[in-house]
Amino acid sequence: MRKLMLLGLLLINGFVYAQVENEQAIEELKERDQEPDDYWLDTKLYPKIKLNTVDPQTLELFDFLTPYQRLQFFNYRKTLGGFLSIWELQAVPGWDKASFEKMRPFIKAALGGLDLLEDEGFFTKKRTVVLQRLGLTISGLGAANRKKSLFIGPRPLRSLTRVDFSLSKKIEAGLTLEKDAGEPWWSGLGPIRGMDFMSFRIRLRSIGRLKSLYFGDYTLNLGQGLTIWQSMAFGKSSAIGSIKREGEVVRVYKGSGEYNFMRGVAAQFEGKRAELNLFASLRNLDANSRFDSVTGIRSISSFISSGFHGSAAPLQDARQVRMWVLGAVMGWKFPKGRVGVHILQYKWSKPIQKQAELYNLFAVSGRQLFQAGLSYSYVFRNLQIFGEWVRSQRKGAALVFGGLLSVDAKTDLSFLYRKINPEYQSFWSNAFVEATQASNERGLFLGLEHRVSKKWRLVSFVDSYEFDWVKYRMGRSTAGSEAALSIFYTPNRKLSIQVQARLRRKDAPVSGNEAILGKTMEVSRNQFKYQFDYQIDSVWKTRVRFDWVGLGGANSGFVVGTDLIYRPLGKYWDLGVRWSLSKVGDYASRVYVTERDVLFAYSVYAFDQNINRIVINYHIRKIGGFERKKGRENQVWIKFAQTVVSKNSSYVGQFINNREILGTELKIQWLQIL
Repeated sequence: MRKLMLLGLLLINGFVYAQVENEQAIEELKERDQEPDDYWLDTKLYPKIKLNTVDPQTLELFDFLTPYQRLQFFNYRKTLGGFLSIWELQAVPGWDKASFEKMRPFIKAALGGLDLLEDEGFFTKKRTVVLQRLGLTISGLGAANRKKSLFIGPRPLRSLTRVDFSLSKKIEAGLTLEKDAGEPWWSGLGPIRGMDFMSFRIRLRSIGRLKSLYFGDYTLNLGQGLTIWQSMAFGKSSAIGSIKREGEVVRVYKGSGEYNFMRGVAAQFEGKRAELNLFASLRNLDANSRFDSVTGIRSISSFISSGFHGSAAPLQDARQVRMWVLGAVMGWKFPKGRVGVHILQYKWSKPIQKQAELYNLFAVSGRQLFQAGLSYSYVFRNLQIFGEWVRSQRKGAALVFGGLLSVDAKTDLSFLYRKINPEYQSFWSNAFVEATQASNERGLFLGLEHRVSKKWRLVSFVDSYEFDWVKYRMGRSTAGSEAALSIFYTPNRKLSIQVQARLRRKDAPVSGNEAILGKTMEVSRNQFKYQFDYQIDSVWKTRVRFDWVGLGGANSGFVVGTDLIYRPLGKYWDLGVRWSLSKVGDYASRVYVTERDVLFAYSVYAFDQNINRIVINYHIRKIGGFERKKGRENQVWIKFAQTVVSKNSSYVGQFINNREILGTELKIQWLQIL
């Protein structure tokens, strides 16, 4: 009977594309203002999970799955045995079609009927992946910035080269070379030697008790991000389960950002229930420095994360300070949870000395920073609790405690309480907080998701927070709150509608003619979003999106955009076109909108003026004549974008016929698998 059911599922889903492109899921991730990781975007180059052997910790990485769905997954596998096909996931209680389609890119499709789902992964074969990206800004970003003499290298051209080697099942290596617009191809100026950004990584796997050994660049992710979190992390969104940070402690770094990663060595030792991570890093960072003529000491006032070195001024701040990082993480796994302790020590070659302002009283200072913490996670029936407690060297403490509860198959709840003392200090924290850094904040987040039926889904959350110590330009402790309601309507496979209302309130400094240093006022920001997706036929898809932001009075703005996507059946290419129109008064009422881009690129455009913008994406998934040998593949992405600003905008430039081209961008990317 079970095989007949699976055969029916296979026949029903036979017309679905072999590779599901979860465009909407990726867009939701991008809208959280975080850079997506390679693992989530490129599902072709990495090992797919094995449904018959996956453990609870791995399944928790997929935040779009509810605790109830994870629980039912393992109950189903325990009761009926191993899965015979990926289509069987739809038979698991609590798993609907939407959950299956979100999960499908991360698992291997069964071939030849009822084959068992087991994939040895990408790293079992000797393979090389070469990615080359060129970006060209045809016109400048305004008349004031068009002087080529300001830049050292070829101003409009950007370049990225990434090579990944799979030497064997146990050895992985890679190299990344990148230059921004205005930077020279090869430099010997100041502290820059060679390509502006050069990154390498080597990973050795499964050598006795040694699970992994890393050399070169990697990222660290501890607990719930209070201490450090350098990979992708989510903020407040319609995915209420994303409040929990989940990820590997150490990950290979393949990005082109020049700031948020470690460079050195890391080792992971794994026992039956215990795991030990040791890491050490030594690298240079860009920073603003100043010299004290009285003491004769040069100190660091702030760090620079842009990584841009295309003109004389940024070169003066390049590689100004050397940073050492040492640490260890010890973890224990249990059938229903895990516990970990970690310590982290920073040391800088120059002391950090912020401006003598009241809001900087508890900021990181001196040459070193020490942190120690405890993290935990436990599952009890349909409830999953998690948290982290950390203490820094000034006796400042930080606490995060949260939970995910599946009341039943239709309703999920989430909550997260955070209390971070003003004395708590961190450098690379990325916890679930309102502020940029985990410091001086306490708050409570409550989320609810209710699946009314197969067609209707409601998601809402409310978040209230306070800052006990003064912040920049604030003369007293301040507070704020945020609430949102999202309605999803999917009547059939072709149509999907999303409506979202989001209200924010917080204290802000008084501005304008009545501005008084330290005086605050309450400001509100109301947002409304409507998105309509419709599959016209088997090859044409359209999307209409409307975003509105209101700050009270005439200070508001909106963006309306429409997409047309063409994916011809049986062809190896697709085309997407987006046109957007914005009427935005100023930067305060700006609207962020996510755009499709080339693979591994991250594009969120800020509409802060009256703008017309068109974006064209062309993707060739297979180039004839190149795939002569099994396993070889070539793909090409082309993106063209042009932005035109009207004269009645707040922008000041050289207008022709009451308009000016603010920027024209061409991006070409080639991916080759050998």
